[in-house]
Amino acid sequence: RGALVVGRPLFGDDGQRAARAYAGVTLLADLAATGPGGAMHRQFPGAGPLGPLIATPDELPPTLRVVTRINGHGVAATEVPVDAATVARLLAAVSVAYALRPGDLVVLPPAPALPAAGHGDRVTVGVADLAELGFTLG
Repeated sequence: RGALVVGRPLFGDDGQRAARAYAGVTLLADLAATGPGGAMHRQFPGAGPLGPLIATPDELPPTLRVVTRINGHGVAATEVPVDAATVARLLAAVSVAYALRPGDLVVLPPAPALPAAGHGDRVTVGVADLAELGFTLG
């Protein structure tokens, strides 16, 4: 998945101010996304590897194609809009309920359904010509 990186404080703001709070995008592997138990299930070391970089808005196309692979086999691909207008609407909507600070992440929808990966599997999440995040489940 992709995640927006917040660059300025934002709370209860309109789309114009939200657009200025958009610092970039990074990659995120939400390992607890499909597990049961709600928020408490998501709190464990390594639950959300991210990186390896933050791409600024001027480096990005309007839509990212995020591909997930397990042991080198493509298992999911999703198109993620990151154009300024879409990002501004999302940040403005989130800022109604949450006070965002520089460095906060807002996970981008949609989340692809992934098959189960197990101990020792190599998982990569990447965007062609931009970055790849890889890790082995332990």
